[in-house]
Amino acid sequence: MAKSITEQIFDGIVSYNNNTVQAAAAAARRIQREMLAEVTAVSPVRKYPTPEHDTGVVKEITVHRNPPAVPKAVHTEKAAYYQPGYFKAGWASKTNTYKDSGAKRYFVYNKNMPTVTHLLNFDHVLVTHGALRGVVHGSRFLDDVQEKAMNEFENELSRIYHKE
Repeated sequence: MAKSITEQIFDGIVSYNNNTVQAAAAAARRIQREMLAEVTAVSPVRKYPTPEHDTGVVKEITVHRNPPAVPKAVHTEKAAYYQPGYFKAGWASKTNTYKDSGAKRYFVYNKNMPTVTHLLNFDHVLVTHGALRGVVHGSRFLDDVQEKAMNEFENELSRIYHKE
């Protein structure tokens, strides 16, 4: 038995809706991957240790006050989060699905140092010993990447909806 015109129209609308949602999700995943690569590329790397002593590894020096039984100074490598490049290597992407609406959220975040991300990106006041010392200006590196990704996603959605 052939479908009525109403059923055919309804099936066409459902098919269009499913295809549009799938195309938008594919675009979001692609832009998320591009954003992850770009934010990793533009992330700052700690300029530490000083250039004249740059070995690429941050070490701590422990000086003992009881020579000759103990060496005068012990050089040990500091923890990973002190090493140059730790912040840059911490970028990851994640997708959340909300249970109540089924909506998805695609985002990029720094799993190693999330608070440092905020401090590097945004302006903030500098207070030391209870006194206001001035304003530290953020580099806005993450805002630039985010704005570019949002514009690209809007253009992609426009292309999907208008079948350009």
